[in-house]
Amino acid sequence: MSHEVNNHPVRFAFLLAVFCALGPFTVAMYLSSFPQIMKFFETNASMVQASLTSALLGLCLGQILIGPLSDVHGRRKPLLVSMILFFISSIGCAFSPNVEVFIALRFIQGFSASAGLVIARAIVRDVYNGVELTKFFTLLTTITSVTPLISPLLGSAVG
Repeated sequence: MSHEVNNHPVRFAFLLAVFCALGPFTVAMYLSSFPQIMKFFETNASMVQASLTSALLGLCLGQILIGPLSDVHGRRKPLLVSMILFFISSIGCAFSPNVEVFIALRFIQGFSASAGLVIARAIVRDVYNGVELTKFFTLLTTITSVTPLISPLLGSAVG
């Protein structure tokens, strides 16, 4: 795998950046939709803000738990399970019957998105070392630094 990765480091970095971007997208993409979410669920601003807190808690706890799981079970299986869970929870958020279910699903969404953050960086450490590791992390950070800028724009276009 290392040989293939060395031939296409930018493509590999973009793939890992997509996983890393799930966390910031999970948080920032829907911020501009708070008023619409409040109207949709016929609730107050505090409940909608609780969904943001819930997602952030999921992101934090997920990183603590999924990192060691990926060390024990390998990178692929926890990442696949987490991405499937992220997809299902995202669909669930779109069809939530009430704000309480939405808040719970936002936690699951944040928790599963954290796998992208943790496992992508672990993969980089598995593949590279020394100066190559530093260069690749710089490339990955450069690509993912755009995420917080574009996710609110995409969220306002969707919402």
